[in-house]
Amino acid sequence: MEISIVKLEKILNYKIKKHCISLGWDTAEICGVSVIKTDDKNVYLDWFVLEFDKKDINHVYNALSKESLKLLSQKCDICIIEDTYLKFFWNPRTRKQQPQVEVMKKLTRFGGIILANAINNNVEYQIIGATSARSKFKIKTTGYGRGNAKQGVIDWIKNKLQIDLQEDNACDAIVLGCLGICEDIDFSSKKKKKRKKT
Repeated sequence: MEISIVKLEKILNYKIKKHCISLGWDTAEICGVSVIKTDDKNVYLDWFVLEFDKKDINHVYNALSKESLKLLSQKCDICIIEDTYLKFFWNPRTRKQQPQVEVMKKLTRFGGIILANAINNNVEYQIIGATSARSKFKIKTTGYGRGNAKQGVIDWIKNKLQIDLQEDNACDAIVLGCLGICEDIDFSSKKKKKRKKT
C-alpha cells in the first residue's frame, strides 16, 4: 500500500520522517507485524501475521526469536513494540472478575524477545500500550461493545488509510508502525501536567 507523505501527514496530524523504516509489533501468539518505509514523497505500508504452532510454547518463543531477528537484522530505523497490560475475564464459577496473569506473562515474554533482538541489532525501540498508541492518532474504539476495540482500529484504517484489512491481528501493528515514522511523537502514556507555581 502506497500513500503520499503529504496525505498521511494530514491524516495523522504529524510530520513524517523521510527515508525511515519502522517496524510495528502487536505481540500475541498470532503476532501482527507492520513494515512502514518512507522516501522523499511516499509512505509504503506492508503488514503480515506470524502464526506459530501453539502446542509447545518453547517452540513459539524460538520461532518468534528467529523471525524477529531476521526482520531486525535488515535495515531498520525504529521498532515499536506493543506493551502488555493485565486483562480480566468473568469467571461464572466464582462470579468474579479474574486477572489473566498467565496471558500477561506470556505476552511480556514475546515483547521481551523482540526487545532483546532490537537491542542486539542496535535498532532504536519504543514500547507503548495499544490504547496509548491509538490515542496518538485519535482513533475511537468506543461503541463497538466489550472486547471489540480492534474493530474501531480496523474501521479507522479502512476509512482513513483506505486499507480493507483482513487480518485483525495486524491492525494495531499498523498503528504502532505509523508511530515510528512520526516526528516528535510523545511515546509516554500520559502527558505530565505542569505544576502551578505558588
